[in-house]
Amino acid sequence: MTRYFEPIAIVGGGNCARALACHFSSTGRPVYMLVRSLGPVRAIAAARGIRAVGRMDGEYPLEEVTDDPRRVCGAARDIVVATLATAYPEVMQALAPWLGPRHRVVLFSGKFGGSLIATGPCEIVAPARYPFWRRTPSSRAAPRMTAPCRCAA
Repeated sequence: MTRYFEPIAIVGGGNCARALACHFSSTGRPVYMLVRSLGPVRAIAAARGIRAVGRMDGEYPLEEVTDDPRRVCGAARDIVVATLATAYPEVMQALAPWLGPRHRVVLFSGKFGGSLIATGPCEIVAPARYPFWRRTPSSRAAPRMTAPCRCAA
């Protein structure tokens, strides 16, 4: 398996975000998680890791779990937004002040409309600064994430 050591940020605290965090942690990448509220992930934040059972059985360390977008944008160039598409505008409003040309943002959704929604806040904040949008159709981008995996703190 290829090992990567460049930090990555995962936006979201749900099952998909946790599975992505486990996957990237398993490759050796330092993983930062950005969540709207620390309440639902308090145990994960305190443990600085995720215990997964099922196909991805194991312990996966996290560098940090935070609700501060400045911290994750400062730590990671690659940012994967793994939230509901309806949350993209809120997420991008939070990230936009801290994003720069070095950042690569991946909208982890197969819903093209969600990708279009997310570009709005960046266009409002700084139209020319965001040439890096990527859309990942879930059918091609996430075949390894389709397996059953339950995550626990």
